[in-house]
Amino acid sequence: MDGLLRRLWNRLYDGVEVHGLDRVKALAGDHTLVYVPCHRSHIDYLLLSYVLYRDGLMPPHIAAGRNLNMPMIGPLLRRCGAFFMRRSFRDKPLYAAVFHEYLHRLLAHGHPLEYFMEGVARAAAGCWRRAPACWR
Repeated sequence: MDGLLRRLWNRLYDGVEVHGLDRVKALAGDHTLVYVPCHRSHIDYLLLSYVLYRDGLMPPHIAAGRNLNMPMIGPLLRRCGAFFMRRSFRDKPLYAAVFHEYLHRLLAHGHPLEYFMEGVARAAAGCWRRAPACWR
């Protein structure tokens, strides 16, 4: 898989150059990392996971919208670390409680997490105001 992804990045881009990963590695030893990158395309989370894995860091679990859980794509993304979530937790107290516990367990056990604020902001008006409560 490494060779395939390396060829993909070199074909899409003029290589991949990473700066500042030493600081991330230093933090990773004693901290649970939460990555909040910009979200311009679906390549973003794949590239970040690849770079982290390539450099010996644990790839993060990735919060993805339920719309990406489609045949063929969903299972692939899940194997790459994605978990799917609803865009709104309104009127779904059980879902909100289970999701909160899932996040708590991931973070409590030191698993890195990745989510995209832009995905939450674009999802629906008003969802942005509720999103931070999900991440506590």
